Amino acid sequence: GFNLIEVCSSYGHLDYRAKQDLQAAAKQIEDLGIEPYSFHAPFREEIDITSPDLGQRRRSEYEIFMAVEAAAILKAKYFVFHPGPEKAFAPPLHERLQRMNNAVEVLNNVYRKCAELDVELALENMLPHLFCGSTKDILWLIGSVEPLEPAICLDTGHAYLAGGVTSMIHKVSTKLQMIHVNDN
Repeated sequence: GFNLIEVCSSYGHLDYRAKQDLQAAAKQIEDLGIEPYSFHAPFREEIDITSPDLGQRRRSEYEIFMAVEAAAILKAKYFVFHPGPEKAFAPPLHERLQRMNNAVEVLNNVYRKCAELDVELALENMLPHLFCGSTKDILWLIGSVEPLEPAICLDTGHAYLAGGVTSMIHKVSTKLQMIHVNDN
C-alpha cells in the first residue's frame, strides 16, 4: 500500500556505483508504480567531508558525487546526506572550525552537483555523539551552504537521542522536507 520509498546506498542493498544495477532497479521501481522519493547517501567512516586532509575530502566528494548520479538515475527527488563523518571524536576548537568549513566547501559542491542533476539536497541530522551531530552544527551548516539553504530530513531517533526532538522540529521547520521516523 505504499507508493514512496527511500533507497539506501549500502552495498548490501544497492551498489550506487553499478550503473547497470541502478538502471535495472529504476525500471523495477517504476514498473511497481513506486516513487523513489529519496536516495540516502553512503555513510561510512572513510567518507569524511570534514577531514583536514584534502585528498580524503576529494575521495569523499567523489563517492558522494557517484551517489548523487545514482539518485538521478533512480529519479529520486531528494538526496539525503549526513554532513559529518560516521565516527565519534571531539577535535580541538581550531580544528573543529576548520572541519566545519571543510564540510561547507564540499556541501557547496554537492549542492551544485545535485542541482545539475535535478535532485534536491536534504541534510539529515546525525546522532549526537558524531561530529556534526549536534543541532547547532546542523543549523550552522544549513546557514552556510550557498546559494540556497538545503532541505532538511529530520531523523526523530537521532533528535531524540540528542535530547531535543521538539526543539529540532521548531528550528528546522521552515526547511523540513522529510522525516525519518523511528521509535527508539
